[in-house]
Amino acid sequence: MQVLTLIRVLFFNLIFLFWASIAFSGVAHQIPSDLLADDYESSDKSVNIVVRNGVKELRFKKNQSVNFKVNLSKAGLYKVRVHYSSKGTTPQLNAKVNDGQKLDFNFEATPYNSDYVDRNIPEYFEFLYGEQIFTLKAKSDNFYLVRLEFIKVDYLYEKVPGEIRAGAFFKNPDPVTTYVRDGQQEIQFKKDQKIFYKLDVKEAGYYDLYLEYSSPNYNPLIRLDFQEASVDDSQLPKTSSASDFIDEATGHRIKLYPGYNEMEFLSMRAGFNLRKVELKRIGSLSTDVPGKVSAAELLSTSGYGKVLKNGGEWEYQFQKNERVKYRINVAEDMYLKFDFKYIAQEEDALIEFGVGNSLYNYGAEKTNEWKNIEANDSIFFSKGSHEITIRAKNSGFRLRNFNAKEGNAGQALALYQVNSGGPTKAEFKAELGINDSLQVFNGDQNLKMAVFGSFADSTREISLHSRDSSVPTEVPTDIFKTLRVEKNTADYHSSGLVYRFSAKPGNYRVRLHSVSLNVEQRIRVESEDDSLKEVFVVPSNSKNVAYSVEYDLSLGNGERELIINLIPEFPTEKFQLAGIEIFSDSELNWSFPNLAKRYISNGGRGSKDGLSWENAANIGKLNQMIGELSNTGGEVLIDSQSGVYELNSELVIKKGGASSSKKVIVRSSSPNAYVGRAEFAGTRIDPWPEAGAGSPKGKQLFVLLDGADNLEFRDISVKNFGNGVVRVGANIENLSLIDMDAKNVAKFFENYISDSAQSPSADVDGLVAKFIDIRGYDQGGFRFKHHSKNLLVRHIYGDSEMQRGACTAKDKCDFAMGISVEGHNENVVLRQSTMLNHHQFNDFSGAYYNGDSVASEGDVTNLLIMDFIAAGNTDAGFDIKTQDAVLIRTVAIDNKRNYRSWKSMELEQVSSISPNHRGGSGSRNHFWAYKNSPQIYIYNSFVYDEEDIPTFAWDDNPKATFHVSDESIFQIKNLDFLREKQGSYLKISEDTILIQN
Repeated sequence: MQVLTLIRVLFFNLIFLFWASIAFSGVAHQIPSDLLADDYESSDKSVNIVVRNGVKELRFKKNQSVNFKVNLSKAGLYKVRVHYSSKGTTPQLNAKVNDGQKLDFNFEATPYNSDYVDRNIPEYFEFLYGEQIFTLKAKSDNFYLVRLEFIKVDYLYEKVPGEIRAGAFFKNPDPVTTYVRDGQQEIQFKKDQKIFYKLDVKEAGYYDLYLEYSSPNYNPLIRLDFQEASVDDSQLPKTSSASDFIDEATGHRIKLYPGYNEMEFLSMRAGFNLRKVELKRIGSLSTDVPGKVSAAELLSTSGYGKVLKNGGEWEYQFQKNERVKYRINVAEDMYLKFDFKYIAQEEDALIEFGVGNSLYNYGAEKTNEWKNIEANDSIFFSKGSHEITIRAKNSGFRLRNFNAKEGNAGQALALYQVNSGGPTKAEFKAELGINDSLQVFNGDQNLKMAVFGSFADSTREISLHSRDSSVPTEVPTDIFKTLRVEKNTADYHSSGLVYRFSAKPGNYRVRLHSVSLNVEQRIRVESEDDSLKEVFVVPSNSKNVAYSVEYDLSLGNGERELIINLIPEFPTEKFQLAGIEIFSDSELNWSFPNLAKRYISNGGRGSKDGLSWENAANIGKLNQMIGELSNTGGEVLIDSQSGVYELNSELVIKKGGASSSKKVIVRSSSPNAYVGRAEFAGTRIDPWPEAGAGSPKGKQLFVLLDGADNLEFRDISVKNFGNGVVRVGANIENLSLIDMDAKNVAKFFENYISDSAQSPSADVDGLVAKFIDIRGYDQGGFRFKHHSKNLLVRHIYGDSEMQRGACTAKDKCDFAMGISVEGHNENVVLRQSTMLNHHQFNDFSGAYYNGDSVASEGDVTNLLIMDFIAAGNTDAGFDIKTQDAVLIRTVAIDNKRNYRSWKSMELEQVSSISPNHRGGSGSRNHFWAYKNSPQIYIYNSFVYDEEDIPTFAWDDNPKATFHVSDESIFQIKNLDFLREKQGSYLKISEDTILIQN
C-alpha cells in the first residue's frame, strides 16, 4: 500500500512539473504585439486560467502579481491597452517595467464578467531594447484579464546632461546583441556595427564624455557623431575580461545645443560591450558683448525649435511662443541697444526680448529675406554675466544672430508698457541694473489689467504717413501698428478702458498713444483718486497720424495700485488707443509692509491653529483668525489650491481691524504663492429655473455683525448663494470688497439688520466695492438700506441673465434690480459700471413690468452716477427719485424708459439709445418725468433712435420742464414731436443739433 501511495505521489508530481515547464517556459514574446492571458511568465500566486465562450481569462486573486516576459525590437515609449472584465468591482491595479517605472491606477467596473472592455493604462511606459519583464498586479478581487496590447507611440529621448542607457537606442541597421549581466543591460558590438540615440539636451554648453564599457580583446576603436561634431577615440584601455566593466572619462569635450539631437555610436572593432554613455555639463556657452551673438549659441529653450546650418551660417528656427535663453558677458557697466537678423516667412515678426524680469516687445514685417529688427530701447547692463531671452510670438520666425551695440544713457525708466491692440493685451516692463536691490514681481502677478472692452475686431493695421511733433522721439513706432477701438455701447461693458498697475507710493508719468480718425477724439484721462483729470484731444485727420501725450500723477501713501481710466468725452462716441506707458524717475522698490498673517485651507491642516500653511485652520475659524489680527491688522490668507469651499451655512463675522490703518484683509493665496481665487459654493439650485421661484434659494455667505469693522475681502470667487454674498446685519465701518466674482446668487450685497445685532440698525459708514463681476441673480446686485453713507461702487459688471423671480399675483411678482439705493443713504457714488438685463415676468393682464439697472429713492441725498451703462431692462435704465441727483456720461440702451426722473436732476454728456418695450403697461421713451420733478437739465447729450419713439414723456400735471442745451445731439426719427412740444415744458437751446433718421 505504501509503495502504491509513493507511486501516485511521484506520478502527480511529474504531471505538475510537466505543466509547470510549459507555463513557466520563459519564452519572451516579441513586442509590439498582443499578449494573451496564458502568455504570462510567472506569478507570486497560483494562476487560474479559465476558458469562457472560447476566450481565455487570467483570473487574478487580490494582491496577485503576474509577470510577462517581452522582447523589444525597438526601444521606445509604449501605450499598454488592457482587455478585461470586472463585474461590479472597480479594478485597482499596479503596473511596472522591470524594477523601474511603477504606476497605480484604476479602471471602471463592468456589468458582467463576460462584458469585456478595452482601456488604456493612463501613462506610457519606457521599454529598452531586448528582453524585459512587465508586471501587472491586481489589488482588488474579481479582475479577469484577456489580453494586453503594446503600442509604440514615440522614441525614447535620453535627457542630457545625464546617463544614456545602452538599450535606449531608436535605430540599429545591423541588429546588435543585448545581455543582462549583474542586473544591468549591455550591448555587444560586432565590427562596424552602429546604433542611434535620440537626445533631449536641456541646456547648451560644453559636455565631457564618459563611457562604461568592457573590451577584453582590443583597445576600443569608436566614433560618436553629434550633429556636425564627431569624436573618434582609439586611446581607451582594454579590460581584463568581458565582465570587467570600467567607467572611463574619454577626455573629449563636446559642444551641444539645446533641443532634440541625434547621436550615432559606431564600434569599429568587435568585442566591445557598452553599458552607458554619460554626458556631464562642465560649462555654458557665453558671448562677449558689445558684438554679435549667434542664434545657435543658446543656453536652453522652452520648446522644440531647431539649430540648423543654412548657407554656411547657423540659425535657430523657433516654434510659436517658444522662449530661448542666451548668456552674454558685459565688459563694464553700460547701456546696450539690440538689433535682430531675422526671417519671418508665415506671419509678421513679433518677438519678446527679456532681460531679467524686464520684457521688451518688437515687431517687423513678414519677409523671406534676411532683414534687421532695430530695437529702440537702450537697456542698462552691469558688468558681468547676464541671461537674456527671446520669445517668438508668431509662427515661421528664424533668427541668425542679434547684435548688441552701445546705447544711450539717461533714458527714462519704463515700468510698464501696454500695447493696447497687440496680440498680448498687456506687457510688463521694468528696468533692472540701476539698483542692485531692485525687486520686481512676476509679470502676471505684478500687472493686473482689467479691460472693460471688447476684444473682438479691436485691431487694424495703419500706415504712419506722418509723425506729429508731440510724439516723443524715443516712442517705438511699432506700438502704433495695432489699435484698440473703444465704444460707448453695452457690448463694450462700460464707458472706457481701465488699466491697473502694481506700484508703490510716489511720482509717476503716464504716456498715452493714439492714432487719428476722420473726426476729433476726446479721451478723458483720470486716475482713480481723481488727482489726474485731463482730456487728451486727438485732432481729426484721415491720414492716420500718430499722437502721444504725457501727464504727471502721484500715488498716495498706503496705495499699491496705480489705476488709469480712459473714457470717451462728449461728443466722442469711440476712440482708438495704441498704447499706454508708465514711467518713474524715482528709485524703485517693490517691497510692501510685511503684515501679520493667518492661514486657512479647505478642511485645515496639521494642528489647525492657522499660524502657517502647514497648520492652516479650516474656513469655519475665519472669524477667529480675523480676531487674532484685530489689534495689529494683517491678512487672513485662504488657500485657493485646496479645493472648492462647499458651505451649507453662513460664515458669521464679528471681528475686524482696530482702525482703518490696521484693517484685516481676507484674500486668496496658496502655499506656492499662486494667486488664483479661492472658490466658495453654496446650496442655491443651479441652474436657476427659467420659471423662477427655485428651491433651495441658497444661504448667505459672509454675514457681518457688530465688531466687523475695517475689513477688506478680495480675490474671491463664489457661486450658488442666496440673499447676500455679503450681508451687513449691524452697524459697521470701513468695508472694502475688491476683485470678486459671483455666479447664480439671489443678491450680491445687502445691508439689513439682523435679529442677533446689538446695534439698532445695519448702517455702513464707508464702503468701497470695486472690480466685481456678478452674473446670474434674481433679486439684485447691490441693495443699500437704512442710513449708510460714503458708499463707492466702481468697476462693476452685473448681468442678471434674466433670472426670474416668483410671481403669485399682479402686484406680487419679484424682479431683479442692478443697484438699488434706498432708505436715508447719503454720499453715494456709482462709477464706471455696467448693469444689464433686469426683467420682471408678469403674466397678469395690465401689469406694469419693473426691473431697473439703477434705482434710487426719495430720502437719499448726494447721489452721483458717472460713466455707467444701463441696458436691456423691462423698465428703466436709471429710475431716479433722489432730489438733485447728478448723472455724468451715463449710457442707457434698450430699456423701456431709458431715464425716469421723479425730482429735479442734472444729466451731463448722457446718451439715450433705442428704447425697447418688452411687455406690460406703459410706453417706451427716452426721458420720462413725474409731475413733481420740476426742473430737469440735460447738457451736451446724445439721443438716438430709428423708430417713432417719444423722446420726452410726462406724467400728469403739473408737468416737469426739460432744459436741453450746450450742443446736445438728437438723431431721431420724430423731429416734429420735438418741435411741437417746445414751450413751457420743453426748452431746447438753439445750439442743439437736430438730425432726422
